[in-house]
Amino acid sequence: MLKMQEGAVRLFFEGTTLYVPKQKKAEGVAFEYEGENNRYILMLFNHGEKGALPAKNKPFLEKILGAVKMTFKDVAMMNIANTQPAFEDLKGYFVPAALFLWGIEPQTLGIKANKYEPILFDKVKVICLDSLPEIESNDELKKKLWSILKQHFLQ
Repeated sequence: MLKMQEGAVRLFFEGTTLYVPKQKKAEGVAFEYEGENNRYILMLFNHGEKGALPAKNKPFLEKILGAVKMTFKDVAMMNIANTQPAFEDLKGYFVPAALFLWGIEPQTLGIKANKYEPILFDKVKVICLDSLPEIESNDELKKKLWSILKQHFLQ
């Protein structure tokens, strides 16, 4: 039988109760995306092919995610080529802790940021990058990306 200290029992019954409201997804807004968003990381792409990410780019992104101990299940991936989502709608729907803009100008979402200089925007870490194909073919850009990933996802 467990023995409880009197002080612990009193604290359990008389302690302060905090209510933390659950965030609701944006009402009336639905997005097509891939991944399960288990780590609340949203990755936006802009390309002319069907789906969140062209099949030819998936192996490179899989390597990037693997380097920081993540998989496709940890992120939500969305192609915004045929849509103009508002940042507020994306934030309300995905509740991202981090937002990666792959080859997307941040101004299209109302964000002022420079490439490879992560910022905090409305409580979301925003990371603006070149497109995946550009990074894959450029060792200097790979180094910049790796520096950001180490600093923000391997600490």
